[in-house]
Formats: sequence, C-alpha cells, structure tokens
Amino acid sequence: MKTIAITGGTGFVGRHVIAAVRDAGHSVRALARRPQENDEGLVWVPGALEDQKALDRLVSGADAVIHLAGLIKALTPHQFFAANRDGTERLLAAIQNHAPHARFVYVSSLAAREPQLSPYAASKYAAEQVVAEAARTQLHDWAIVRPPGIYGPGDQEILKLIKAAKRGFLPAPGAVKNKVSLLFGPDLATLLRDLALMDGSVHGLCHGTVLEVDDGCRGGYSYLDLSRILSRGLGRPVRPVPVPLPLLSAMGHMGSAVAKITGRPAMLTAAKARELSHPDWVVGPSVDGFEAFWSPRTGFEKGLVETLDWAEKTGQF
Repeated sequence: MKTIAITGGTGFVGRHVIAAVRDAGHSVRALARRPQENDEGLVWVPGALEDQKALDRLVSGADAVIHLAGLIKALTPHQFFAANRDGTERLLAAIQNHAPHARFVYVSSLAAREPQLSPYAASKYAAEQVVAEAARTQLHDWAIVRPPGIYGPGDQEILKLIKAAKRGFLPAPGAVKNKVSLLFGPDLATLLRDLALMDGSVHGLCHGTVLEVDDGCRGGYSYLDLSRILSRGLGRPVRPVPVPLPLLSAMGHMGSAVAKITGRPAMLTAAKARELSHPDWVVGPSVDGFEAFWSPRTGFEKGLVETLDWAEKTGQF
C-alpha cells in the first residue's frame, strides 16, 4: 500500500481522485482548509498552500504527490500568482525536504497554453515553469497534466449550462463554431491516480512530460456539436446562442466592478471573457506511449447521462 498526498482534495476533481486512490487499495493524505472527518485510508491535514508547515506534514514520507489545488477566481492578478505559482513552489520545497523520491503530478490547465489571455492562464503557465525548473535539480519523476473542460457528478459549473440547455439554449462564448475539448471528472481522476502509481515500465510518461488529455473526441466539440448532444440527452431542442466577445467582456467588466465593491472575486471578468472566447481549446497530440498507458472511458454523451442522473438524484433540478 502506498501513500498518495493530495492538494485540492475537497474540490470536485479531488473527491474523485481520493475515491480512485482508495479504490485501488492505497491510502490518501489530503490538505484541507476546513476541518474534515478522517476515514480508513484517508487522513486530512489542516492547512493551505501558503502554510509551509502544513505542506511539510502533508508530503512527509509520501510515495507520490498530486497537486490539484489552485485559484480559479481572484480579485487581482497577484492573488492568482500567489496561489498558483508560489503555492506550487512551496509544495515543491516541502517535497524536496520531506519526500525527495516522491513522484509529482501537477494538474495545470489547458489555459496555460495561452498565458497572454488572462491572469489565471498566466499563473498556471508560471506554475508549470516552476515545476520544470525544480525538475532540473530535485524531482525524479514528474508530469504536468493539462485538462480541458472538466465536468461530471459533483460539478456545480456544468449545472449552469444544463439549466440553460433545459430552457432551450446553450451559451457559446465567442462563436458557435469555436471548439473545446472535454473530459469526464472521474476519468481524469483515474489518470491522475495511475500516473501517481505507475511502475517503471512506463517511466518515461512521468519524467518531464506535459500531457494534454481529453475524452477521446479528437478535434474537440463545437458548440453546435454540444447543443446536439444536449438535445438528445435532455429530450428537447437546444440551440447554441453566440455570446460575442464585446458583450462577454462588458459583462466581465461589470462583474469586476461588483467584485471590487463586495470584496468577493467574480468568475467572469474581462480577462476571463478573452479566455472563454478563444476559438481553439482543443488538446494537442498524445505523447508517445500515452494511449497504451491510459485511455478515457466516457465521452460527453455518456458523461452527460451520468451527470444528469446525479443531478436528479441529488435534487439539483
């Protein structure tokens, strides 16, 4: 039995990762800001990314570390970098001092491919650079995973789109022809677990690799494609409605203004509007050997059904 240390364990993907690791018979040590209840094979470490002592406790003696935690909305660019870049740097320092042979899996974002679009994207790219720099001197086995749009049971963001689709429309940032890749949350969880636990036979996949992963739909989905799948899943017509960048940007400026007044960060800002409206969020080619190591099980059509079942059973609709 191995011990896998996880940051971001209380989030949507983190919960699925914890379940996947425990289902494979291994133990989890997870970081949490708020008190959580320990369970068999699951120990919560109180703390956050800015708490070096907590990070030291988290990784001490761990066989692998999966770094999921990150900031997705903030009041200032500085806050994004403080959490996503500097938090990663502190975690790597903890690994160097307390788990020098641990395998490290960093969960970045496809947005890191276009760092000029938003402070969030820039901060995730900066964190990747921190990992690459650390690998020159201290990391033995490491990989960076860039997921695209993630959804599935437990995800509150997908519910917003589904609720809109149930009213007959699907917002399409930028244009309906824009394309995105998607990945079912539980599938991402199994990938992260398998990367953390892989044996030496596929060592090359966890030694300086940047993986862009999707659900197997090569070429991604246009918003027209997504609307057709939603129409079948919901049993009613769903029409994609373009939201031009100027309109989305104006909404983002309004969100930022409200955030400054309330002190609560907005998800939609002008920078986020640029990011959302980018025409090509399709993952790149697989690296050699990856498809033999792991493949997704769930396309969007099937994943949508499972997400709808979860939403109905939990009273989300």
